[in-house]
This record gives sequence, C-alpha cells and structure tokens, in this order.
Amino acid sequence: MNHPDPKVLDDYVDGVLLMEEVQALEEHLEACAECRAAVLARQDFMDAVADGLTEHLQAQSPGPRSMRFAPIAQQIRHAAPQGSRLPSWTMRAVGAAAAVVLFAAGAWTSQQFQQRAVTDGPTLFGAGAVSPAAPTMEPLLPDGWQGTSSVPGEYTMGMVPGREGGKASAIASAVEAPTGFGALTQVVSAQNYQGQRLRLRAHLATVGVQGWAGLWMRVDGPSGQPLSFDNMQGRPVVGSTGWTQHDVVLDVPPQARAIAFGTLLAGSGAAWLDDIELTAVDQSVPTTDSLNAQRSLPQTPVNLDFEGQP
Repeated sequence: MNHPDPKVLDDYVDGVLLMEEVQALEEHLEACAECRAAVLARQDFMDAVADGLTEHLQAQSPGPRSMRFAPIAQQIRHAAPQGSRLPSWTMRAVGAAAAVVLFAAGAWTSQQFQQRAVTDGPTLFGAGAVSPAAPTMEPLLPDGWQGTSSVPGEYTMGMVPGREGGKASAIASAVEAPTGFGALTQVVSAQNYQGQRLRLRAHLATVGVQGWAGLWMRVDGPSGQPLSFDNMQGRPVVGSTGWTQHDVVLDVPPQARAIAFGTLLAGSGAAWLDDIELTAVDQSVPTTDSLNAQRSLPQTPVNLDFEGQP
C-alpha cells in the first residue's frame, strides 16, 4: 500500500488541503491503520501543545513573547526520543497553538484598536460620522477563512462592524512593532476559473497603519508553484483611511490548481476588509500580476557599455 507524503498528513491536520484532496486522503485513511494513527498522533500533539502553552502563559508575567514561548519549545524538544529529529510540524504546532492562545486572550489588541478608532474614527467612517466609542473586534474568524501570522503572536484577526451594516473582517497588530505580516486567507479550487482572467475586488479601511496593507491573490500550479501573484505592495494602503475599493487582477492558466486570496497587514495598525467579489473579467482589464512582471525579460541586450543612466 502506498502511503501519502507526511506533509500531506500535516496539511490535513492543519486544515489546508483542498476538498478533493481531503476526500482522497480520507478514503486512504479508512483502509490504512498506520496513517490513521499518524493523523491521530498529530492531532493529539496539537491539543497537548495548546493545553501546555495555555497553562504556561497563564503563569507568566507579561514580557517578550519569544522568551515566554521558549520554555515550552524546550520541553517539546526534550520530550523527543534521544537522537530523533523533530518533524517540521512540531514547531509549527507551537506557533499555531501560541497564535490561538494569544488570539483568544487578545484583550490588549482590542483595547489598542478601540483607542485608535476613537482618534481616527472621523477619518475611518467619514467626516460626518460619529466616532464609535468601542468598535470591538470579535475574536472569531469568519467561516471559510484562515488567519495566519508569519511571526506567531504578532497579529490577531476577527470581526468588526461592516461598511454598510453587517460585519467585516479585520487584522490588527498585537505588538508595538511587528517584524512579520498577518494575513486573512481563503483558498479555493481553480477549476471553475481555469483559462480566465480573475479579479479580486474588495473595500479596505485602515487605522494607523505604519507599514502597509492590501489585498492579495495567488494562483498555484499542480505542484504548488505560484503561477501569478499580487499583494499590492507596489500600491500600498497606509495610515488611516476611509473605505476604499481596490482590485487585484490575475490570469488563471489552464493548469492552475488552487487560488488563494484575502488581505494582509505588514506593520502596526489595523486593516478592515468588506464587500469581497471574485469574478472573471475580459482581457481588456489589465492584470496587476507582480510575479510575471518581474519575470519579463528584455528582447535584446541593453547597456552593454555601462554608459546608460540609472
């Protein structure tokens, strides 16, 4: 019996496989006790890390998160069999559990966000609007979405009041000077969009962004390699803004397998996302693809005598 790659089991436990991949793997798991045991071991480990990290953080005084996470990471390493190498998902589990714990206990972030909104409310909601006293971020991810932080604990995600009533999603920094980025992401199959030009359109509002925020979209090929990509880094949203509409437009090649999209925040502040549309457009709409723009090559050699001006 052929067994799936361990990374596939990791991704299954992390919940990032596509639906058809989940179905195929679960058919295998029904017939394979060895892989079922491997999946259960991963799930049990994630639960144990989350429980241990919660207990550890509750016993700690506030301090640098790297120092607060270090003891439990050392405990996990010491618990490994002598001479064995920890699988890659082991330390990912520490980061994931840390993010869950900090997200659930994100009162400081919510308070900071509320204070910012009182100051920047007129900018965010329009000059004629009354600044909300406490536009509380609910620490719940919207259904179908995943929240990630490239450095665990630096960002939190949740729900906030929407542009025209209802709810919107939000990313907010959880530390004073983040070094990574936070992203709110959804991944769908590319099957219904293959061979088409696809536009991601949404409204963004920002509060005190020092760094940048934007929409992002990536089209992946059969082996997971990016085929097209744009994250608005070249046209960033910064500072405090009202609701503004933004577009990301990419081509979806026939061999495309998956499409990931959402919003991101790099730096301190908060970004709100609402009114998302993902639609096919005709070729008259230009792409914003930064990946293939970087790959484009000149047709002939240039500046061979180094005399050209920079």
